[in-house]
Amino acid sequence: MNQEKIGKFIAKCRKDKNMTQQELADKLGLTYKAVSKWETGNGLPDVSLYKEICDILEISLNEFFAGEHLSKENMIQKSEENIMNIVKSENVKKKNLKVVIMVLCVIGFLLVSGLFGMYIFMKNYWSVSKTFKYNWNIIIPNDFKEYYHTETEPAFGGDGERYSIYDGSNFMIDFNINKNDELEEKIQELNEKLNIPKDKQINFEHKYQWKKINNRDDERDELYIIFDEELNKYYFYELFM
Repeated sequence: MNQEKIGKFIAKCRKDKNMTQQELADKLGLTYKAVSKWETGNGLPDVSLYKEICDILEISLNEFFAGEHLSKENMIQKSEENIMNIVKSENVKKKNLKVVIMVLCVIGFLLVSGLFGMYIFMKNYWSVSKTFKYNWNIIIPNDFKEYYHTETEPAFGGDGERYSIYDGSNFMIDFNINKNDELEEKIQELNEKLNIPKDKQINFEHKYQWKKINNRDDERDELYIIFDEELNKYYFYELFM
């Protein structure tokens, strides 16, 4: 029951079909924020939506629960693994007997149909550090505090941009120390697009360091980190295609 893996798989299948979060949400009668929540690992769809999502993305329920495409050869093996994961889950406790019965009923129904199902009833909320690690494979120090935040609509986790400012100690990353005119021009364009107040924008007259990172799963997605040496602040621009 890897919620993070399932969310990543939903995002991949959606992008493979050249579908935006909003388009998927429209087909399900939901808002794009619900899709973004699944894809960033903050939760999973209601069990009643599983079959409809699979039909839209053209995947099997077993593949949905496994978080990956499956061949016929390993379909049964993966079903058995999924069942064992549910049995071992710490969420299956006596005080949650009602929910456990529901999960077991779903499993029984899908086994009779030749498929496998499950129900997730506990939500795992991600910290800022985990979110950045998931999308960009970087670790944000625990003492980092968000000073400012804004995003476009649709927003973080899908098509759009997100901008954040953090105060905190240095963290281990290989910054570029040279000024970059192309970078400054791009950032100014993003400031205008996001309607960022002047006092919340990076001041390129200050000495700064910068780094560009591409998403490890989708090279079209970009992260720009700019460190203002005079203010000791970090500016994060996340661009999702």
